[in-house]
Amino acid sequence: MPVRIVVDASLPRRVAAALAAAGFEIVDGGAADLAVVSLPELARLRGAVRTVVVADADDVVGAFDAGADDVVSPKIDPAELAARVHAILRRG
Repeated sequence: MPVRIVVDASLPRRVAAALAAAGFEIVDGGAADLAVVSLPELARLRGAVRTVVVADADDVVGAFDAGADDVVSPKIDPAELAARVHAILRRG
């Protein structure tokens, strides 16, 4: 069964496209294994699911303090994003 990921709609479309290309199932909501979100969306999901926050360098510490499992730059390479998601899921 593929890993189900929710991607915040406010993020660039290339984020969801990169994860889909890496074999993840992108879902609009409901049960998911992980969420890739913006910092404002993190508060809504806090503790409900593992999260990768896409944030600028100025917001990295705040994102971790708010409960993010990982924080990445909006300019992240798609292959690195997929690798980070795999790593979080392995740590499970």
